[in-house]
Amino acid sequence: MANVKIAGNIIVLTSTVTMNQLRQLEKHRPKALTILDEENTPVFRIGTGSNALTTHGASFNAATLDGRELAYITLTIPEGVTDGKRYFAEIYGNAHLQLKQIEGRLPNIIDEVDREICEIMNDVKFADYADNGMSDTSEYATDEEMNNQIEEE
Repeated sequence: MANVKIAGNIIVLTSTVTMNQLRQLEKHRPKALTILDEENTPVFRIGTGSNALTTHGASFNAATLDGRELAYITLTIPEGVTDGKRYFAEIYGNAHLQLKQIEGRLPNIIDEVDREICEIMNDVKFADYADNGMSDTSEYATDEEMNNQIEEE
């Protein structure tokens, strides 16, 4: 689940998923990033694009530089606040709980999307234009080879 750390007056909320995974889910399973109410109205959504955490959603726009490339959000604690944990709990607590709920279901969905993409990619073959026919190969034909094939036909 999302990890929250405070350093000085900065809150860093780090997701358990990468920016690439979030972008992939936005494209292939956007509903997995949304919590709906009883009437199927979206009440909370996560995605990419900006750096924000509100009562209606979390938007990530940066990735950690530690090699894991996890999505994160940075928030600022206002001057005068003396208890950073309490501030986060009171201002962002509900959004944090909603984010945890969504992130809890993402690993299986990410695996499912990855499998589907691999299956589709395995169905795609490259045509070999170097032979005088079409055969499956894993190598690209060069532009020159393709032009020669077209001229021969």
